[in-house]
Amino acid sequence: MLSEPLCRCPPELSGDYGDGPSRFANIVLILASLPIIATIGVITNIISLFIYNSHSQLSSNRYLAALAGSDLIVCLTGIFVIAGDSLRSYSETADQLYVLILPKTVPLVLVSQMLSVYLTVFAAIDCYVSVSPTLDHWRPYYCRPTTANWMILSAVVLSIAYNLIAFLELETISCFEPSINATRFELCPTELRISDEYVQIYRGYMYAAVMAFLPFTLLSILTIAIVMALRTSRDATTADDNENSGRSSGNRPIVLVMVVLMFLLCNIVSLGVNVLELLKSFIFISWETQSILIDVGNVLVVINATANFFVYIAHSESYRRTLVDSLPMEFVRKLVMSRRSHFRVIAHTDSIELEPTSRCKSACTYLTIVLDGEQSNDTV
Repeated sequence: MLSEPLCRCPPELSGDYGDGPSRFANIVLILASLPIIATIGVITNIISLFIYNSHSQLSSNRYLAALAGSDLIVCLTGIFVIAGDSLRSYSETADQLYVLILPKTVPLVLVSQMLSVYLTVFAAIDCYVSVSPTLDHWRPYYCRPTTANWMILSAVVLSIAYNLIAFLELETISCFEPSINATRFELCPTELRISDEYVQIYRGYMYAAVMAFLPFTLLSILTIAIVMALRTSRDATTADDNENSGRSSGNRPIVLVMVVLMFLLCNIVSLGVNVLELLKSFIFISWETQSILIDVGNVLVVINATANFFVYIAHSESYRRTLVDSLPMEFVRKLVMSRRSHFRVIAHTDSIELEPTSRCKSACTYLTIVLDGEQSNDTV
């Protein structure tokens, strides 16, 4: 009589992608593309963490440094957890290794992703408070490093607390595999994970609300509010200059909108997968299709964690200047600085300052740009 149960865990946890389209998609997206993207993200987020941490006297830099740190963890878990989990399908050694560590590392992926989401939200709130004319009395209290530290700590604690239950979703069991006539380890869902109530409430309704609808709604509202506040401030302070010069301001907060759009686009697939799981009683979706969607969603999340550096480097003159000053080679600095940007950061009259003359420096210093009034149509 067998001392261990037979290996009969669901195929979605076995690491076996079969021979269909899902296997090809997994190889291309997770095993080939994701490690490259994540490695770039590790490097760029370390750079951003260094730059913003070196100017941590500004409240906005505290948020952006923390965001770079959480995105760094997202990229690292992308390499060692997501890609490693997929490697199980192609290597018995990798499979037996990862089934032991995945129950403890998968929750870290969830914590880092949630932390990045809400640090983005908090950075946007900091931006809005700093530019809103109706919140002048709040500015000295909210837009300061001490408050930023407390908000970051709150995001860390909440992200960990919310995802603690994920440590109870998976378990490693020892079972007998008849095909190889041997005992092996297998990754299986716990009774909690396969509970219909748990799947519908926590993995469905709560995830959709906490990780999608709530941050999407907040970021959209904050973006619109920031645009309106900047427009009001700009109209009030530059109306005479524009009338005399005959030039239109045409100012648009491009970068913050780009960050929000990147967040929406890169997380919409993951949201869709959870909604489909929630509605599986009404909408049929094959395991093959679901596997592909999960792989696409994982890659997009890592792309989102990597993209901020390129947004900063393309549109923030202050970020580029700090980065160039940090380069060790003189000829590299000259090469980078020889390319004049066609963009400029919104300055003093728009309630956003480049120089450290105020304690309340918002994330808009790095996330908001406008086209230069004298700019040509040349590409950047």
